[in-house]
Amino acid sequence: MIRAALLCGLVGHLLCWYCDILLTYTPGHRFHAEHIKDNAKLAEVFSDLDPKRAMRSLLLGVAAITLEVIGLAGIACWMYAFSPVCAVIIAVSAVVFGGFGSAHHVICAFLEWMYVKQNRTEESRVLILEFFKKTAVTMIVCYIGLLLASGTLLYAVLSGMTSLPCWAAIFNLLPAFAVLMPLRTAGAGNIAGAFMFAGLLFLI
Repeated sequence: MIRAALLCGLVGHLLCWYCDILLTYTPGHRFHAEHIKDNAKLAEVFSDLDPKRAMRSLLLGVAAITLEVIGLAGIACWMYAFSPVCAVIIAVSAVVFGGFGSAHHVICAFLEWMYVKQNRTEESRVLILEFFKKTAVTMIVCYIGLLLASGTLLYAVLSGMTSLPCWAAIFNLLPAFAVLMPLRTAGAGNIAGAFMFAGLLFLI
């Protein structure tokens, strides 16, 4: 049962990575956060984008995050035998991540869809930027939940309270993301998450 949940987590992160790619890469371009400041650049990036890509990412992203939550629940169940406190922290963090993470992904995909549907005007750029800023709490709380769950697992492994050796701590989202972050890889967090669940499937 636990291994099935971990497999769900792996699939969820890979699927969410695909969703990130749908939102980040457009025909001949790649979206960067700084593009949001200049509508000429932003409009160029999304000039040939089919809005169906954003909608596909929106729907698949919610399913992906649900699978990720199941994976974290599997980690919590496994952890309970070693530390009920850590298990509860991971479980609660998973719920927080799932709720706010789904909302954040839906917002990002919807805003991209809306910008393209409104013909990539300056007015639509201002509108989506304002909406994103006002709903940024979903992003912040989502990442806090994921950070807390991954950090708790990292602490438990490094402290020796689980059955895993200390070196198994490399199979964790946090160190994996730290390696990928300087590369500015699209969906780095999901690549790191998939790496974590793949390692845990092998070790547990």
